[in-house]
Amino acid sequence: MKRIALFAIGWSVVLPRETQEEDMARVFQILQWLGQEKLFDPTRNGYYVEVEVGSEMFNRLAAIAFDKNLPELRRIVDLRRIEHRYSHEELLSAPLLILYANNMSIGDDYYDEQEPLGGPYTSHRHCPACRGNVEQVRDLLVNTRRMSKRGISFTYKREIILAPWLVQMIQEAGFTGFGVRPVWHFTRPYVGDPPLYQLVPTHTLPPIASPPTRFTNVKHCSVCGRTTLYLDYSREWDGFTYLEDEPVYYSSREALSDAKDFNRTFELFGEPHIAEPMVLISPRVYQWLREQKVKSWSVEAVHLVEEAQRQEG
Repeated sequence: MKRIALFAIGWSVVLPRETQEEDMARVFQILQWLGQEKLFDPTRNGYYVEVEVGSEMFNRLAAIAFDKNLPELRRIVDLRRIEHRYSHEELLSAPLLILYANNMSIGDDYYDEQEPLGGPYTSHRHCPACRGNVEQVRDLLVNTRRMSKRGISFTYKREIILAPWLVQMIQEAGFTGFGVRPVWHFTRPYVGDPPLYQLVPTHTLPPIASPPTRFTNVKHCSVCGRTTLYLDYSREWDGFTYLEDEPVYYSSREALSDAKDFNRTFELFGEPHIAEPMVLISPRVYQWLREQKVKSWSVEAVHLVEEAQRQEG
């Protein structure tokens, strides 16, 4: 795994012209350090650059971004976040992979969008206290035209929507741990063959190991019994705050011995009224999606406490 830092480098156009010119010269110098001076354009006041954490260039940029004694430089260099990047081999050897959406063009269920806190026509039964989605009570009704020719899309609540041809291919591949239910166009529900399908993971994993996984904004509803939370991406460096991907850990391979090809987390992520489990897939699903050239998704490796401890030892 590589830790890749994303820095924003630029100058503010609301500062006095003389200050802008000074900052512009500093930005050009930094781009020269990076060997990317060809990117410089005086009409463009901002750039994003990626450098590996621990490299000489990262250390130089971080020294600027976190130096309280150099305000004239700090205002032009900002560490936005640190991402964890995995090689293909690392993803194939991971016990499971978190499935992320790169496309949410399908939107949400039509009536869920109209009544985000719940109502008589929404797709889920809601808790009367926290308004959380307790149980899906009907098929999703969406604007199917938003799907276009895509094979996969995700709702804002991370529900997985598939084209019929992709559903058939997934079923024929023999994957485990999921079911499907019809998805209808919101103006013509339950007429003819379903135009789309919802993939529903049916296997729930054991709780994530915490620590070392860090959570934040944990909320518990005493009425429905649901607990909702977020992964904690916040980090501090000498009094400055930035964001970094938070690894998800399970205790051991034995704890995941019953995992299927499609799984859902025990935990619910997000605000109480929209919180849903994350979807975790097996490496063989990952490899299959790549081989079939299915687009609009990405993955991140899950880690094991036992392996981390072995490496530290």
